[in-house]
Amino acid sequence: MLAPMADQEPGPEPEAAPPAAPKPSRPREDEGPQPTPFDHPAFLPVLLWGFTAYFAWDIFTDAPAYREWPNFNRYGLLLGIAVSLYATSQAMRPRPFAPAVFWGALALLFGFMGFVGGGWYSETPVALAFNRWSCAAGALLALFFGLRARRRQRAGR
Repeated sequence: MLAPMADQEPGPEPEAAPPAAPKPSRPREDEGPQPTPFDHPAFLPVLLWGFTAYFAWDIFTDAPAYREWPNFNRYGLLLGIAVSLYATSQAMRPRPFAPAVFWGALALLFGFMGFVGGGWYSETPVALAFNRWSCAAGALLALFFGLRARRRQRAGR
């Protein structure tokens, strides 16, 4: 430091600024990518309930699309309710056996429509065959997801 000038009185030394915290040169690896609205757990249930509301709106307002394709809207409403309930329950609290229960319930629904009949849907052979094959596929998927959840549960012990 330079010596003080003769006409000035020496005063206290100015305080040094505290050292700045070092800035990280790269982002931390545990932070990951920034979240988006699609990452919110309620995104998929809200989207599915919106599609279900569309089918319900067509049915209850007797829209021209419903008059032209009534079975499409009826099936869409039933399937929309089932998938929306499943997605909502999984978003609220994931359960390991929920997929098995979902596919089992869907297999029962298609089995009822394909084997017992309800009269409100098409009785054509193609529709009955579709419902029967969907029942079989749903039952196999329920078995697959149930066994997979059971295996994961045993491996976790």
